Amino acid sequence: GIITIEDIVEEIVGEIEDEFDPDNKYLTRLSRREWLVDGRFSCDDAIELGWPLEESDDYETIAGWILELCDSVPDIGEVFEVAGYKFKVQSMRGQRISLIRVIAPAETDKKDSESSADKPATPGAGSADPHDGDE
Repeated sequence: GIITIEDIVEEIVGEIEDEFDPDNKYLTRLSRREWLVDGRFSCDDAIELGWPLEESDDYETIAGWILELCDSVPDIGEVFEVAGYKFKVQSMRGQRISLIRVIAPAETDKKDSESSADKPATPGAGSADPHDGDE
């Protein structure tokens, strides 16, 4: 393969982090549906993973988002559920959330909620559309 200047420098001084490195030091995947996340993990990165966080100018990290959700400092072990995702406070450093466990909904739960939301109502089959038959 091709050797880049970054490869040579990394051999001399060690690993260099940049925006193109796929590994994130704030995120550890435990299984297909479960992660351990440092409180400093970016909300933008969480949203890219499909997690149900809302963008806001009030916070930039997942810990800030959780603090916004609960309006106070949570306890270790406290769980917040949003759109089927569970966010559990694993550890704290003083008043700061340092580690969060994220558990995605089971695929069947996710598919059930998506399929019921995506299915168009079929006329005459218990449709809730008040305009059915008004033609």
